[in-house]
Amino acid sequence: MCAQLQVDEFVSALINYEKENIPEVCLKAVQPYLDDPEFDPENIRRQSFAAAGLCAWVINIVKYYEVYCEVRIQQFASVIDVKRSNNNKNVKNLKM
Repeated sequence: MCAQLQVDEFVSALINYEKENIPEVCLKAVQPYLDDPEFDPENIRRQSFAAAGLCAWVINIVKYYEVYCEVRIQQFASVIDVKRSNNNKNVKNLKM
């Protein structure tokens, strides 16, 4: 029973991982694995199906985070552009 509880907690931790806020230290820690061509779910599946799943999870969580960060940057840039545009309109209205 104890082992099953640990497995359930581990799976829950993976599912609920805060993928929008990965600490830089974690990204640096996994980078050597991501750079290794052998760190591939298909290669790893030959040895362990479970390890292949974890490999895929790591790769996809990091990809998700990279895309998430890029989208956030674009969102912030868009908000700044809108505010600048509104400020320019306000300045033009003041001049009239």
